[in-house]
Amino acid sequence: MAPRLRHDFMAYTPERTFSGGSFTSASELGVHAFETILGATHHQEVVYTSVPPNWSASILQYLDKSTESAGIRKNYNSDTQILWIRIMPTEIHNCIQVWIRNEMARWMSVGLLTLSELCYLNTLVGTTIDFRFAPYAGSRKEPDLLVRQNNNLLPVLAIETGWTESYSRLLDDMNLWLVGGNGAVKAVIIVKWGRVGSTNQVKGTAELYTLDPAGMPIRRQSEQVFPEPPPPQARAQEFSFTRRLLVGTAVFQGRNADDVFTLKIDELRRNARDALSLMGLVPS
Repeated sequence: MAPRLRHDFMAYTPERTFSGGSFTSASELGVHAFETILGATHHQEVVYTSVPPNWSASILQYLDKSTESAGIRKNYNSDTQILWIRIMPTEIHNCIQVWIRNEMARWMSVGLLTLSELCYLNTLVGTTIDFRFAPYAGSRKEPDLLVRQNNNLLPVLAIETGWTESYSRLLDDMNLWLVGGNGAVKAVIIVKWGRVGSTNQVKGTAELYTLDPAGMPIRRQSEQVFPEPPPPQARAQEFSFTRRLLVGTAVFQGRNADDVFTLKIDELRRNARDALSLMGLVPS
């Protein structure tokens, strides 16, 4: 019988970390990772530090073949030499998918987005992206969500979300996208959730990063999701993008490249509240 996710907030444990130096070969580490995945009964973040770049390809290839239907996301950062595996993403991880779907529907309802433009912007989850540019050559990402133009390899927007995942690794993800994307990735949103102590209450923040004129990552905005700010502030919270950022040079005829698209934090908050209820948790 396949492992079942337990809807019990005590099941959502901190990440498990292992040193790559404690393994004698890539195949030994790969088997350890496979057995850890196979034995999981609830969400886990499994992290291997100090994993040499010349090990990563064979480990990931082995896990791809061995865990095809296991509901995991596998990532490797060649700069930090960290391999991490997300086992059984939770409802709170996946609520960003509902958020982006609903916001795109709103864009269409107000005439900002046509059906043709919607079809041009592909929204994908867990898609394997390989990086070729230094210092991230050999890295691999399976993001929580990406938006890419037509059939481009790299997304224009990536969203990463953390539950037991550390904030510092979310920042590593952001740098991987914006620097490793060599300018193709225009924006990254990182969403960090966390329990308040040992309670069933959850806090959350969302941050938007883009590239500055010198091509370096910069935090453009940070918004508190939970605890919810006072109503006037909560309703005003949003991230904004121009049509030019979303579709690049492929602005459709008759459309204004400077039109502004917003992602409302209140909609994320609503989706997150629903997700937490399914996990037996509540907003702080």
